[in-house]
Amino acid sequence: MRIPEIMPTPKQMDLSTEQTVLVDHSWRVSDHSDTIDIGTKFAEAFCIGMNDAPNEVALRRDSSLGAEEYRLGIAPGRIEVSAAHRPGFMHALATISQLRNGP
Repeated sequence: MRIPEIMPTPKQMDLSTEQTVLVDHSWRVSDHSDTIDIGTKFAEAFCIGMNDAPNEVALRRDSSLGAEEYRLGIAPGRIEVSAAHRPGFMHALATISQLRNGP
């Protein structure tokens, strides 16, 4: 018997602007999450480094969020991920993967 994967579902979304954001070699991870290896997980998932590229995937700790909650902002040149704990960052990464791969 196969157990279905449970994917995070956003509680609220603002899709008021339709813009395509292509993450390529011109992006980097900026990790201010204070969470062990979370920056590395994002860098591996996006196949990007943690160098000085101009576009940024910014990881930030936000203690006002619950253990599994996250806030995700996507704009040209910047993706900002905020979470309080590792599960929130991992849920955000799963959501980004869903957005990248389409329905």
